[in-house]
Amino acid sequence: MSLKPLTIKLPENYLEVLKAVAEEEGTTPSGLAARAVMEHLLQRAAAAETHWDTAGAATAQADIEAERDARWIADEQRRPGHAA
Repeated sequence: MSLKPLTIKLPENYLEVLKAVAEEEGTTPSGLAARAVMEHLLQRAAAAETHWDTAGAATAQADIEAERDARWIADEQRRPGHAA
């Protein structure tokens, strides 16, 4: 799979604005980029954790229901008059 080149046209004053924002934040333009990437990765990790927590809860609920059904079947089979 080959990737196609991507061209992004930025405003003429982009670099000036980037430098001003970085200076205001007490960092460099590359520091701002690193922070943005880190924030994005942390958001993705949090979303993945939420997904796994939800999947874990669903699995636990399914286990509880399976155990309940197994107990019910066992109780039904022990009742008098139940065909074995």
